[in-house]
Amino acid sequence: MKKLSNTTKEIPKRLTPKTATIRLLLAKSGNQCAFENCVEVIFNDAGELVSECCHIEAAEPGGERFNIEQTNEERRLFDNLVLLCHKHHIETNNIDVYTTSKLKEIKQLHLYKFSEKKIHINPNHIHSVIDKFNEISFKIDETLKAIKKVESKQDNLFELFNTNKNRQTISEINEFFGQPAITNFIGRKDELKKLKNNFKKFNTIIVQGLSGIGKSNLVSSFVNTIKNHQIFWVKCDIVKNKESFLVTLSDFLIQKFKDNSLKKCLSESNEVVINNSLIYLLNKYPICVIFDALNNSSHELFLYSQILNASLNNSKIIITTTEEFDIISWTNHPYKIQLKGMSVESFAQLCELYGLEEINDNDFNSLYTLTGGHPYLVKLLASLSSYQPISELIGSLNCGGENDYEDYINKRIISELNIEEKKLLSYILMLDIPFRYLLGDHLIDVSYTSSIKSLQQKFLIEKFGNDHFIIPEFIKLNIQKFRNEIGKNLNLNLNLLIKYLQNIKEPRIIEKIGLINLALKIGEEESAKEECQVFISNLMGSGYFNLVTKYVNDLISKNPNISWDFLFYVLGRVYRMQKQYKKALEIYNKGIELNPNSEIYSHFLFEKASILTYLSEIEGQNNYLEQAKKIYDKLSLSQIKSISIQSQLSISRIFLNEGKQKKAIKKINSLIDSMDFKNLDNYVAAQIWHSQGDAFSEDCQYKKAFESFDIGIDYYKKAIEKNGLNGFEGLYHLYISYGTTYSNAKDYISAAEMFQINVSLAKQFGLERKLESALLDYGYHLVLSKQFDEAVEVLSEHHSLINRNNTVEVPELPFLYRCLMFSFWYSNDFLNSIELLGLYVNASLFNERKPLITILETINKNESFDVIEFFKKGMNTLILPEDKNFDDLKIWITEVCLKRPELSNDLHSFIMYKNPD
Repeated sequence: MKKLSNTTKEIPKRLTPKTATIRLLLAKSGNQCAFENCVEVIFNDAGELVSECCHIEAAEPGGERFNIEQTNEERRLFDNLVLLCHKHHIETNNIDVYTTSKLKEIKQLHLYKFSEKKIHINPNHIHSVIDKFNEISFKIDETLKAIKKVESKQDNLFELFNTNKNRQTISEINEFFGQPAITNFIGRKDELKKLKNNFKKFNTIIVQGLSGIGKSNLVSSFVNTIKNHQIFWVKCDIVKNKESFLVTLSDFLIQKFKDNSLKKCLSESNEVVINNSLIYLLNKYPICVIFDALNNSSHELFLYSQILNASLNNSKIIITTTEEFDIISWTNHPYKIQLKGMSVESFAQLCELYGLEEINDNDFNSLYTLTGGHPYLVKLLASLSSYQPISELIGSLNCGGENDYEDYINKRIISELNIEEKKLLSYILMLDIPFRYLLGDHLIDVSYTSSIKSLQQKFLIEKFGNDHFIIPEFIKLNIQKFRNEIGKNLNLNLNLLIKYLQNIKEPRIIEKIGLINLALKIGEEESAKEECQVFISNLMGSGYFNLVTKYVNDLISKNPNISWDFLFYVLGRVYRMQKQYKKALEIYNKGIELNPNSEIYSHFLFEKASILTYLSEIEGQNNYLEQAKKIYDKLSLSQIKSISIQSQLSISRIFLNEGKQKKAIKKINSLIDSMDFKNLDNYVAAQIWHSQGDAFSEDCQYKKAFESFDIGIDYYKKAIEKNGLNGFEGLYHLYISYGTTYSNAKDYISAAEMFQINVSLAKQFGLERKLESALLDYGYHLVLSKQFDEAVEVLSEHHSLINRNNTVEVPELPFLYRCLMFSFWYSNDFLNSIELLGLYVNASLFNERKPLITILETINKNESFDVIEFFKKGMNTLILPEDKNFDDLKIWITEVCLKRPELSNDLHSFIMYKNPD
């Protein structure tokens, strides 16, 4: 008969089977699981239902073999139900093997087996099956609702995160200035040819020469001819430390390649991880990194240039410098060009370009000899030639060398400036960073337009990037005397510079730092403090934790008299997030000593107690925990509600760690009963419900745990709406709690789904260390839920990631190897499994642990044997397929030993049990 389609379009709904249907199922079951050769009973001797009533085609969408054409009524009929033990119910979830037709065939064989036997049906058994079915239905519904609720909220939370992320990106600081413009580049054909010929041969090129000799112009002109590399130009007198360099490069990678993976690493404390990511990206993308004006081997970027030199094979490095670097110790020998003065022909062209074409031969020869063909000196002389005869200028140019340049420039250039020009130059030097043209909108005491034009014509300032100006390196180096006397008799109003920096719409990092430094310089400490708080908050929000620690430590060391407690609080938070707990404790103690009356004094104490709790767990020292308890007890009485609540929650967590679940639940319940959640901070409210869920979970009250988590996720959502990424950490740990609770309840599929969410979160927001742990948790639960192919993929990704980041922890390797070994084996990839088996044994012995491996040729099909439960306990049981035996195993081992001879001993150290014939 042709089956009628579900034309009513009814909503699929799980219906309880009718009594008559259950009676018929039991009558034809023989009180045994329907699976072939399985002898598990439906009811035990005590009359308790120990198996499950299962759908062949699922009752609801999302279930195995769901048939949309069925009606709800058809789904609960005898033909669609089968009685299975728990083990085989789980096994039949594999729809590739157990199709609808296959399951019906299994059922039919079982029915035939018991069709001739009369079986007495206990009426209580029927009610037990129905009650159990209803209970299972309720649990399934609750699980699906929980997962769907979490998933829907997760999507919503991702959207909130992204909205906040995009909002941050709009105002994000862009530190990349770009390649400098080429100004009047002439000659240097031989040098350009050398660069071109050696660019492919060497991964590092060094261009060395006097300041102002034309190094930057030469390199800029050369890189304009490069077609296959993106140009990343770093001006080393502006980008002065590795943290700023990494921020600048991360912005560049986002702009050019839409790759934010380096930015994602910048919250890491592990320099190895960051450096590996940096090298990986520079080998992935062809980039030419120019370290311009790297004039000192003590410069932090000098070390980075050596690291890159040792590792790059796709990208290139070009360094311009005034210093003679010792390059003998460099891994890859650099190609070096020593740039000297211009050739006579090029020098003549330059003189003509700058209006000195009427110079006679004697004067030209004298000029060339005295300047040594130095192009910047010619520019300066040209700027003076409009009001002084060239012969007189040449006569005054009696520089005996580089050391005499400063004296000449100060006497012949700076001293000739008018008051307005000197004043503007002084303001620019006080800024000590690239400035924008809009500076003139604020310098009301200077004739800005005429003065900036004049300084440009005299080559004392030049354009830098698209919208900035700088004092050229050659001038900076040679006006130290003027810098020392800056502002004398000029009545500079530095508050004008403050207003200029405050009114920049999208400030760069160096402009924010410049503002804070300038405010401190003129004694405006409160203003500096306010600006510093906003600046650090923005850096933290962008995840630039290492730049925060660098900047804060430098600020404290250069300004020992400032006592801004928030600096120590932020620094401690960064160290805590980076798991540098001893450093965090030291910083918090300093913050506590600053001011007992501070507004954040209680926050310091709370953070200190948290660190002491972590250290007690890591080092097993009870005195740390006792100190923490005393602080929490004191803070529980605090008038600051959030501190009081979080301290009480911390005490409850200590109860949980001590195995006092009931005590923890009682404390949190009491807290909830006394709480006015309407007037409570959303993040704190989320933590209350989250903590209650954890307590219920530890006490095996899983349904109550999920109810608490569901309330918690609602509050995290509200916290994220208000505070953006600041709510991330709590949410991430909530998903861990969901996953752990499902796992404890042995619902490994749902647990895996929760940990998969954390993988997505960690990937989306670039949390490399969190991604490592999330992948491992996810992969492990895929193993437990017998999703072996997926487990192999996820665990392999974890393995690749920790190798790439160089964060392999040797004590953790046995666990990872056995998860991979087990997954490969039950995915029927025996060679890879055997190789991982050898690695597992090797890593276990190295860590002085006993490897637990058993290989079975066959098992009795009637024997109850759950390899997953043994696996959870650390015992690794590998069962050979029916069509394989120990001879096959020996062949596999031999093949692996040929490939990996170092594993030979390890692969002969486990026990193999062969069933007796």
